[in-house]
Amino acid sequence: MMETHDPMRDNIFKVIFQNHPDSLRHLLNSFLPLPHPIDSIVFLSNELHDFFADGRVGIVDVRCRDTQGRTFIVEMQIRKTPLLLQRLIWNAARILARQPVKGGPFKALQPVYTLCLLEQTLVTNSDDWIHHYALRSDGTDAPTENVLHITIVELRKWRNSGTFEKTDPRHGWMCYFTKPETMRELYTPEEQQKLQEMFDVVNAWDLTRYSEEELSRMERKVDYMLTSQTIHEISLEEGRQLGLQEGKELGLQEGKEQAVNEMLWLLAHIQSNPGISDAELQRISGLSAEALQALRTMAQKPRSEG
Repeated sequence: MMETHDPMRDNIFKVIFQNHPDSLRHLLNSFLPLPHPIDSIVFLSNELHDFFADGRVGIVDVRCRDTQGRTFIVEMQIRKTPLLLQRLIWNAARILARQPVKGGPFKALQPVYTLCLLEQTLVTNSDDWIHHYALRSDGTDAPTENVLHITIVELRKWRNSGTFEKTDPRHGWMCYFTKPETMRELYTPEEQQKLQEMFDVVNAWDLTRYSEEELSRMERKVDYMLTSQTIHEISLEEGRQLGLQEGKELGLQEGKEQAVNEMLWLLAHIQSNPGISDAELQRISGLSAEALQALRTMAQKPRSEG
């Protein structure tokens, strides 16, 4: 059974890293095979909606995007669930499929990277504890496309290996996720200063003073903070459908602001009228079924915490 303060717990991981984006950037740069490191990130909603109103909603632990337009997913897995790799591919593919704008030109796809931290063993016939999966070609001269990339890290296998290389930040992160209480003993103050992004979350890790209810409340606040970003994403995607993105730069900005206001009004309208039908909402808004489903999901989240 996991302890309340275990950094592998979904709610603790989310609360800590949402408040320390530079630490998450350092974690991703340490493990992912990136051609260019991440400069900065912005957090996105962790809900992945299907193209159809009755489709399945995927939930990831953390989703963010960097300044180059690349999307990053982080998943914490305590146990090896059935079809784990297929589920990771499914979530990443949903994000990839949304990139081309409806009715617009097909542009170059931005990569989607997934980092999965797995407590149990995935690959039994190898001592390697980091595994990279990507689209590959069987031919030696065929072009490759790295728009989907998945990295799975096996914590138990690293722990059982008995190795610890202080100069390798990946080992430092493994120690943080498995034995965070030993981090200050293993690194000198000077070394901690050099690894500031890592030790920011070490210092934020001590959540044992919080009850389960308080931890849940903190997690809900994080979800609520992402609501505005989700509304912006939906409004920009659906702005053309509403006729609000026509015109030049000033007109576009005005259109974005108006679209956000429309979305906020619709969100409040759904909350006040939970029985309203999708047909009626589509009549008054012109939004797609996917956008309406996203709004309905957000309208169901608690918003009483200040």
